[in-house]
Amino acid sequence: MFTPSLAVLWLLPALQLGLFGFFFADAMTGTLWYDDGVLCLCCAAGLAGGAVYVHGFKLISSAMPTETRELAMASASVSADIGIGLASVASLFIQACIYRRHAIDDTDDDVAIATAPFCRPTGGGGS
Repeated sequence: MFTPSLAVLWLLPALQLGLFGFFFADAMTGTLWYDDGVLCLCCAAGLAGGAVYVHGFKLISSAMPTETRELAMASASVSADIGIGLASVASLFIQACIYRRHAIDDTDDDVAIATAPFCRPTGGGGS
């Protein structure tokens, strides 16, 4: 079975961050790549995240001393869940910015009302 090095495990989140930047720029401008082919990049981002999750725990299990392995696994589990929760909250604000940029009316949504002050007005109907 393939076991990536620690350096490769750090490159995968960097790839995800780069893809996030691309997706955000594409959502804000709508000019970079606008067809169904962008779903391949979405799958790549998901596979990279899954690979980091699985192989990170595998690396902890094999590289940590027996005395601290259980604590390391528990800490990694909690950290992963905290990261997912923070990303979910951040996504609400990012979505609000994208909606405001494209003048999508979602004022009936309680989340949109809470996140609306976060984004600067575009001043021109989404241009």
